[in-house]
Amino acid sequence: MVVAQWEPIIGVETVCSRGAPMITKAIAPEAAPPANGAYSPALRVADWVFVSGQRGVSPTTGRLEAGTVHAEAQRALLNIAALLQAAGTSVDRIVSVDVCMSDLSLLPELDKAFEEFFDAPLPARTVMQAALQDGAMVQISCVAYCGR
Repeated sequence: MVVAQWEPIIGVETVCSRGAPMITKAIAPEAAPPANGAYSPALRVADWVFVSGQRGVSPTTGRLEAGTVHAEAQRALLNIAALLQAAGTSVDRIVSVDVCMSDLSLLPELDKAFEEFFDAPLPARTVMQAALQDGAMVQISCVAYCGR
């Protein structure tokens, strides 16, 4: 494994199981919150971008924009947009979204945030209940296509 200093984009060539080279780029722009653990905020692998769970954390203050599921979801989606832009794609190329929520009874607030943020067709989505770090109510991860 190659370890490098964090820059907005870091390219690491790895070899997949069939021996073919595979370029992996870690995405960590200043416009999105930094990772708060041992993971990449996003990885671009070939024509795909895999975004780690984003909470409603402001990239400027580093604080959770708490208050409502709707507000946290909006901020998390803006963080995802910044990561995707740095990877060379955009939110309209998101194909799948996974959402963890602290309280599923607040799902209508999440739906409202998604309806305001995404154009049709909406991405595929899975929602599950989970205890989240620092009192967050929402965490969103996604997969986006960045090919032609």
